[in-house]
Amino acid sequence: MPNRIRIFATIFLSTLLSALSAATVACAQVIDLSAQAQSKLVDAGEWNSRIDNVKKLPPPGQIRCNQKGEIYVRVPYPYGEVRRLDGEGYDVTSYALTERDLMDSTRVFNVALDGNVFAAYYRYDKDRQHRVPVIVEFDGYGNKKSEVKLEGLPQNFDILQLAVFKDGGYFVSGRRTLTSNAARQVQEPPLNAVFSAEGKLLKAVKLDGDEPEPAGVPERRYSYRNDMELTNAVLNGDAVSGQDGRIFVVRQAASVPVVVETPAARGRRPQRDTGVQGSRVVINAISRDGSITKMQFQNYLTEMVPSGMQESKGRLTLQLKNTRYSGSYYILLDEKTGDTLGTFDSSASSTAFACYQSIGLRHQFTVLRINQPNDRLAVATAVSK
Repeated sequence: MPNRIRIFATIFLSTLLSALSAATVACAQVIDLSAQAQSKLVDAGEWNSRIDNVKKLPPPGQIRCNQKGEIYVRVPYPYGEVRRLDGEGYDVTSYALTERDLMDSTRVFNVALDGNVFAAYYRYDKDRQHRVPVIVEFDGYGNKKSEVKLEGLPQNFDILQLAVFKDGGYFVSGRRTLTSNAARQVQEPPLNAVFSAEGKLLKAVKLDGDEPEPAGVPERRYSYRNDMELTNAVLNGDAVSGQDGRIFVVRQAASVPVVVETPAARGRRPQRDTGVQGSRVVINAISRDGSITKMQFQNYLTEMVPSGMQESKGRLTLQLKNTRYSGSYYILLDEKTGDTLGTFDSSASSTAFACYQSIGLRHQFTVLRINQPNDRLAVATAVSK
């Protein structure tokens, strides 16, 4: 009998530990976005560029930043040149992402850690019947440096996101053109894949946040964009290269219940609510072999939508927009540990997040906005107090 009890206890303990482990993986870090929890930012300057007639700001993924704080922006969006600007809006280099022998230029580009620009294109196949996706690298002067054909993707595959591993491999996210019905197509989950530097398909990966909302669950994804050819997962997503060799892809995911504790008031006990639904955002950290670790964030006070992410010297900065009230927040993270290093309140909701830099003890955030007259693109900075 004691042996049976011991065996039963061992099995029970093993099952309990497995359940706890699964619960730990599924839980999300609750982010307090209340006004008293945010560090305030103050304006530090604004400079008009020489780029005018900008009708709308580019979405996440079309604005990048290098380690010097220079900004890469595609204007006019979606098929214009990529312009590299310094911190005061002066032109440094232009990248003409067009070429006569290429069938089509995509909306997708990204910047590697060394500052080179990578852009996705489509070439015709030898029968000129199907598009063949290729990745073109440009050097710091805007000259074409190399071209790699991506092998293993299905025909008629649309590339929606691109990021470059530190060793030269690629992460690509996109979808096949399955239907002309835009309302249905936006619900399709994307296909994600890791490629070698030579363009060989290494592994298909599934990311948290790719799935459409389950049937019967209210749609909780909001967008400040109207690109209906994009899937819901990519609509508010972004992808950046990390200093540690991984690629970080942000998605807005389905909400899960969170535990909310209300401090004790006079004459009352602390309140504990385990059924609160809030917004959940996931950063999928993808290693070179296709393995994934996740950083999850949840907020129960408001709906928050990821609207841009930048990387700088081992730190990730994620911008979240408030869908109920005007305004946005920045969350600063250690990309290795996922620890939150700070949260900041930015009241400028009609701006596009372009860059983060740590300058001494201060945190500097750079955004783009459109000024009148002439719809001129402007560069503005704000710093922590």
